[in-house]
Amino acid sequence: MKEQKFRIFLIPLIAALAVYFVGFYGVEHLRHRKGPWSVDFVSTNQTPVIVVNQPVLGISGVTIILAEESVASSFTNSTVTFVDPREVPFAVPHGRVVYLDMTFLPGTVTFDLHGHAIELIPRALLINGREYPWENNSTILLQPDDKKNPITPAEFMERIKAAKEKESLEK
Repeated sequence: MKEQKFRIFLIPLIAALAVYFVGFYGVEHLRHRKGPWSVDFVSTNQTPVIVVNQPVLGISGVTIILAEESVASSFTNSTVTFVDPREVPFAVPHGRVVYLDMTFLPGTVTFDLHGHAIELIPRALLINGREYPWENNSTILLQPDDKKNPITPAEFMERIKAAKEKESLEK
């Protein structure tokens, strides 16, 4: 009798643990299976350049040149892979990351690079509000007139708060 009560408790416990671990590691595999964006921050004749790669999606050598901009004197070439989520905004060479979604890799990364809004998403490349298809080994030249300076989520919330306060004062 005691052994039967023990089985009634033990079998569902083992089943629940098995479902939990299989589910957890299954979702983790789905989240990480495509791998991260890899962005090379380089300089060509003191002009900022980024090169975007994402091997699993077949994206390689997409080069974006920020024309008529300059790099800092202390700049050194570097590669950043976007794997782990972190609080935005944060600095990267040539600018900052203003949005980062790493829920399912490669995720979404939005940069503000010298005032240009550059967003990496799996289906397309968005630059200053304009969509470009991913084309391997392509080069995109950005002029200063193309700039569309994005704002951070905190700046957006501040603008919403100020607009609501202004609206309540007008009533």
